[in-house]
Amino acid sequence: IHAGSYRCLASNSIGSIISAESRIKAEVLQSYQLQVNNVFVLRGNIAVLQCQMPSSTPHSSLLSLTWFRDEPRLGRTALHPGGRYTLTSSGALHVRDTTNEDSYAMFYCQVLHRLTGERRISQPGQIIVTDPEGNSPPRIDHVIPNVAARVGMTTELVCLSHGSPPPIYRWYRDIDGSLQEVRQGSVLIRPLDSVLQFPRVESEDAGRYVCIVSNILGEDRREVVLTVS
Repeated sequence: IHAGSYRCLASNSIGSIISAESRIKAEVLQSYQLQVNNVFVLRGNIAVLQCQMPSSTPHSSLLSLTWFRDEPRLGRTALHPGGRYTLTSSGALHVRDTTNEDSYAMFYCQVLHRLTGERRISQPGQIIVTDPEGNSPPRIDHVIPNVAARVGMTTELVCLSHGSPPPIYRWYRDIDGSLQEVRQGSVLIRPLDSVLQFPRVESEDAGRYVCIVSNILGEDRREVVLTVS
């Protein structure tokens, strides 16, 4: 009932002034479900789990997402960025150095509404780890070739591959026609294997980046263009 347009009027004996229009948009809480689908991965490679939610999920900008891992002997524990885990701003969970033990765990995503405190947890998903049948050269399975971001946002470039032995990831930036490797240790750009993360992207970060994956049998590469506005 409070949805609508509002203005503030201030006045005294000399005159009055009215503010610019402000709008209140009301949204109705709707029922929705979360789902984590099973994924298959070669042992030692990177698995990516997605927290699936409807595109019409209400108040999506007010939702905070957490991932959990549930194991028979250890119980359910919250997962935090670092070590084997990378969490992207889109809510995906990247699990590196997968082992056969990962197949016994169940993974859940949970969303918390920052205003209402409502919590919803997904149905579980699994990482199904398979042993490779011999060696194979690396192949990039997924990359987003064009990424647009706004200044100040957390932004990631994603490059996912498979191979045996597990591929080594390297990220490069094209500077005046020459590829320069983005190395570990920078707080401004973080190469995290399958993810090149910009904690706070700036306009000067815009440009062409190249993901190169390699093992003893060869390499594969893809280009990603980052646009910042």
